[in-house]
Amino acid sequence: MGVLVASHGEGMVERVRALINQAPDVIVDAAPVNLKAGSVGALPDLVKLAGGDPTRVITIADFEGAAKTGVRMGAENVKAEGGFKLRWDALRAYGQLAADGQFSIPVAQTFALEDWRDALEISLAGRARGKLVLLPGH
Repeated sequence: MGVLVASHGEGMVERVRALINQAPDVIVDAAPVNLKAGSVGALPDLVKLAGGDPTRVITIADFEGAAKTGVRMGAENVKAEGGFKLRWDALRAYGQLAADGQFSIPVAQTFALEDWRDALEISLAGRARGKLVLLPGH
């Protein structure tokens, strides 16, 4: 899928810039939030990296910053043009196929969210024989 990963913390924006030479399709912010009140962390910089389009940035951690910058926290705020479209309309059909035993997604292994690097290493090495799932509070 062309996913590139950069560690969070000081210098993150520069590390992301070093990985890409054009605006990415989507940037996912999963950095732990450790912000002072009123701060938006790296989200404004990530929006700049995304060509100025906040719909191309999704955060799973900084909800206060998302509200201030227009960054998405999931499927909301998807523009009809420009941002990518999540296909929630297909979910029901796939759910029914799964319920009927006609569709399944093999899960190779689950990991605690903080062990994402282990999952990434297995994935990049091509050793996963199914999906690798990150679980919060695992």
